[in-house]
Amino acid sequence: MPIFIAPLLYWSGGAAAAYLAGRRMLNDEREIDRYGCLMGVSYTQLMKHLGEERDVADYKEWVTDLRMMRPERWKDNMNLELIARGGIPHDLRNDIWMRLSGSDVDRSQSKPYSTFDEASGDTREAILKDINRTLPKSCLFCTAGGDGQQQLYNVLSRFCNNYKHGYTQGMNMLVGFMLLADCSEEQSFWLLNSIVTNKKYSHNYYTDCRQSAGLQQCKDDLCMFERLLNHHVPKLLQLFQGSTMSPSFILCLQWVLCIFVDCIATEYCLIIFDLYMLEGLPVLYNIALNLLKRYEDDVMNLDVQSAVQSIRSRLREETDLTDLLIRSVTDPGRITLATLEELRKVSLLFDELSDELECCYIDLCEVQSR
Repeated sequence: MPIFIAPLLYWSGGAAAAYLAGRRMLNDEREIDRYGCLMGVSYTQLMKHLGEERDVADYKEWVTDLRMMRPERWKDNMNLELIARGGIPHDLRNDIWMRLSGSDVDRSQSKPYSTFDEASGDTREAILKDINRTLPKSCLFCTAGGDGQQQLYNVLSRFCNNYKHGYTQGMNMLVGFMLLADCSEEQSFWLLNSIVTNKKYSHNYYTDCRQSAGLQQCKDDLCMFERLLNHHVPKLLQLFQGSTMSPSFILCLQWVLCIFVDCIATEYCLIIFDLYMLEGLPVLYNIALNLLKRYEDDVMNLDVQSAVQSIRSRLREETDLTDLLIRSVTDPGRITLATLEELRKVSLLFDELSDELECCYIDLCEVQSR
């Protein structure tokens, strides 16, 4: 059986067959979700909770309305709280992602996906190196050289050959997840283009990590974010004092760069993608901040390494994140694109002042040593 069949059987009513096929292919006794991924959490419990959230009258009415709307009206009828509660209906998800991100416009104004040349040389080798590392607990990608891995390679190779920075860290996880969510190769290509090139989504995050300036804007934003953490989760930051690890980098880098892919149950990652496509980059920082608030008190008696492992493990096992997600998109004090720009300016000014103070200190030391 081709590896891409298992996740699709669910939609044709073959959930039991998909479950058994996934278990055989992955040779694991843990639960397999409807996308063919190994679960670190009770899938039954998770789906029970989400089923209850999706059964709320307002949510059901919104979904019904969406299915009756013309695509040009979708963008104006997105409801953040209802998306956080149950997500965009899966049968509309890919088309709505394309609409929200502007990828449908980019596609219509460009040459056909199939005519883009594939990568060669170092870029090709870098992509191939990461193919087997991409979502290996998924039925879609667990077979070396299988259809899922070929689709992943096709998208990355065509995109990175035409992207000025080539292949960069995190792209494989994003494309892998979009394919897992039933996006076509062409949809995945244009969605990746929006994520990587649109400031709403990444602000130059995906630059060559093999160069000294690689991922620099992402690193700068995480430094800025750490100053926020000092205000919101001071005890957690104190725990990391004296350690070579920083909570914003060791925990949040993957959350932000990979949009929580492979960090959380697939169902919740899809909802986060929904919110991200609508709100952009700030929603990832709001979710990250609320997660660290949630876990702060529980890890205070642990050493740094154990605290990191505990947070990662607990996040994978979450079956009820609804209130946290709603708070992340409705809290009046949440980070927005405008506040993110202001924070960047303040952070840059802070760095400049720090550099000036350091120069003054060095000059003073030289004067005293004469």
